[in-house]
Amino acid sequence: LTSERGGLKNAPGRARVAVLVNKDESDAQRESAGRIAHCVLREPRVDRVASGALLGAPDESWEVWSA
Repeated sequence: LTSERGGLKNAPGRARVAVLVNKDESDAQRESAGRIAHCVLREPRVDRVASGALLGAPDESWEVWSA
């Protein structure tokens, strides 16, 4: 996600970068999403990480971590 050859490929240097962790539908997946968020936020170019389920019910909870 944070590689110049992967998730940040072709991202302009001044772009604000946000990451979405999708399919966060269980307690175990939420725990994994939190670990991913904390690792990804070590990259200075990443502003935020959000996790949730895009196809989930409208009342599903989302989490957002910020740098």
